[in-house]
Parts: sequence; C-alpha cells; structure tokens
Amino acid sequence: MKSSSAAVNFFIYCAQWVQKRADYILVILAILYSLPSLGYPFGRDQAAHYYIGREWLNGLLPFRDAFDQKPPGIYFIHALGIAMLGAHQWAIRVLDLVGIAGVGLLAAKTVRREWKPAQGEAGILVLLTAGFYYTCFDYWDTAQVETWEGLALLAGYALVERNPRSWRAFLSGALAGVAFLFKFPAALIAVVIAMGMVLRILEIDADRWFRSMISSLALYSAGVLTVIGGCVAYFAAQGGFKDMVDVLYGFNLYYATQKPTSSNVAQQWVFDNPRTRWAAGRVAESILPGRNRARQSGIASAR
Repeated sequence: MKSSSAAVNFFIYCAQWVQKRADYILVILAILYSLPSLGYPFGRDQAAHYYIGREWLNGLLPFRDAFDQKPPGIYFIHALGIAMLGAHQWAIRVLDLVGIAGVGLLAAKTVRREWKPAQGEAGILVLLTAGFYYTCFDYWDTAQVETWEGLALLAGYALVERNPRSWRAFLSGALAGVAFLFKFPAALIAVVIAMGMVLRILEIDADRWFRSMISSLALYSAGVLTVIGGCVAYFAAQGGFKDMVDVLYGFNLYYATQKPTSSNVAQQWVFDNPRTRWAAGRVAESILPGRNRARQSGIASAR
C-alpha cells in the first residue's frame, strides 16, 4: 500500500527550527566527530600512494617511474588532494572525510520509497557512516582505496535505481569504470549493479523490456569502457602501457598466487628460525627447572 507521507519523524519533540535543519545539524556533528582523523599520520599504504601521487604531479608516471601494485585511481586522488590543498598528510584525510559523507548521503538517496524523505534521515545516515568508520578504523585502515571505490559504485547504483535508461545507464557504467580503476574486484559489484538495472527495467517497462534492457546494458558497458579505455589510452600515450600491464597483471598475479600463507609465515618464524628455537629453549628451562634437574639427576644416576 502506498503512503503519501513519511512514516517517521525523528525530531518530533524538537523545536521547529531543529526539525527544518536536522540534516545540516547531523552532518555537522558527523564532521566534528571525524575531525581528529585530520591529524592521522600515514600508514605504509598511504605513504606509498602519496609519494606516487605527488611525483605524478611532478612529471613521473605511475608504474613506469614509480612502483606500486594498486590501480591508478588512488594515486589520482592523492594528486588531486595535493593540487587542491598542498603537499600535506592531512590533504588525503580531508578527501577521505568528504568521501565518507558522500557514502552516507548516497545511502539515503538509494532507498526506494513512495514518500518524501523524513527530516534528518540523510543526516542520520551520514552520522552513522562516519561514526562507524572512524570508530572502527584507525590511521592505517582509513584513506584507502575502498572509500572511493565504494563511493563510485554507490553513486552508480543511485543513478539507475529509479530510472535505468539513457544517460543514467551510461553515467552509471562510467562510475563503475572509475571504481574498477581503484580496485579490480569492483568489477563484481558492477555486474551486480547491471543485474539490478535489468530487474528495474522489467518492473517499470514490462511491455518493451527486451529493447530497453539491451539499450541500457549497451550504454552501461559503453560507460565502463569509456573510462577504462581513456585510462589505458593515457598511459599508452605517455609510454607507460607495458609497465602498467607488467605491474597490474604480471606482478599482482604472482603476488596473488605465490605469496606465503599465514601458516608458512608462522613456520618460518617459529620452527625454522634458530633464534626463535633458542629463545623457546631458554623459556622452557626457566619454566620447568624441576624437570630439568630431575632429568639431569636421572642421567647422572644412570652413569
């Protein structure tokens, strides 16, 4: 049954001016809660991404002149932050905060409803997103590729959730291509978005669903290929295409198939390391002196 008004008023007991500005108030609270992240230092990943992004601005080319195994999206974000805010560690933290706020706003946008959004609904989702993110993750895990990968995928889904045809399908595909340039597993989510687009077409255009589906999927695929093709063309024009393939395909394939497992690492450190064995022997002797003495007495008696 369709409803013509919002079912919930989160601020019914607040003053009228609070109800009208609830979204803004909650977004400000989310930003205030997130501000300490601006003082976070770099972790290992952020430092490598920052260096390549900075040197990209200075004329070096990722993969050819500076090595890291991530796709180029994260280096572009760092380069953008440096270009906008200067060469500071907090520049990427500002963009990270903006990205997290965008995730919350897009989450509110993608909810399908038959009524007008409740006052404060978007603000609550921004606050919950920022609260969870900055409570559970520290300097090492924030400002990583997943922020912008997820933002691009969520934006792409929001575009086609209600009307998956024409330019919306193309732009959604372009955003899926952007997400792919941050992390390759985004391709799996891009397929899920395409499937959701097809299901939406079946719902809203049952009479001409086949034609609409083919058209929308073609536009979606064109958007994906436009972004990825543009990136490949750029690196080819700069003379770095072979290096990009060597790193993103060759190195990452080797890394994924040949990297040691946790059990291999444990064996190397615990069982195959002579220093570890020596330390374990000293600890055992200190913990079990009685057994050692008894064993030594038994050996002496036997002699």
